[in-house]
Amino acid sequence: TLTLGGHGTYGNAGLNLAGGLTNAGTIDLTAVTYTGNTATLTASSIANSGLIESLAGVYNQTRNLVGGTITNTGTISANSADLTVTNTGTTLDTSAGTLSAGSGRSMTITNGTTVFGTNTTLTGPGTLYLAGTQTLSLASDFTLAATGPSVVTSGAVTVSGSGRSFTSQGTLLLDGGDTVNTAFSNQATLTAYGANTVNGAFTNALGGTLTLGGHGTYGNAGLNLA
Repeated sequence: TLTLGGHGTYGNAGLNLAGGLTNAGTIDLTAVTYTGNTATLTASSIANSGLIESLAGVYNQTRNLVGGTITNTGTISANSADLTVTNTGTTLDTSAGTLSAGSGRSMTITNGTTVFGTNTTLTGPGTLYLAGTQTLSLASDFTLAATGPSVVTSGAVTVSGSGRSFTSQGTLLLDGGDTVNTAFSNQATLTAYGANTVNGAFTNALGGTLTLGGHGTYGNAGLNLA
């Protein structure tokens, strides 16, 4: 177990691994005093088959995971503290891995490319934010399970994957400026703010609820089914 802990005496906790990181164990990003220091793990590349988690410790400070290409076949978790995965200009491939957001917690993935697939598992009752300008690339068909976190596309997100499908059985919010270039099926709760476009076949299945909501921040609601 590797623990990175922000500390009032020693300041922010940071570990920069210029040669890359292979993790098959447990890495905890946490706090060891009551001050608001951050804990940041940075690596040129990350291959995770173990557990990387953010923990509240004694203070719920900022936790950051910054990588080059991140290949996750294990679990990355916003357990008892929020977690930001900085993905600008890089790729987070979790097509065979798990992302988890605990109760009242959020995981935010910013920019770059995020890869989901049939073997992607999203767990926990928290919220997963896809933020900034990013591509959600489907390596294979993907289903957002009813038992997983709420997913919010809080940036300009493009869903891509030739011949792939995105099925939502959970709670999904399109926050405006999003484009879905795959087949898209809503079987549960889909809310769209602002202007969004679906270029693939769209199905609002039996039991699915689609809400288009005008919003003071995002403007008029529109869903363009090209």
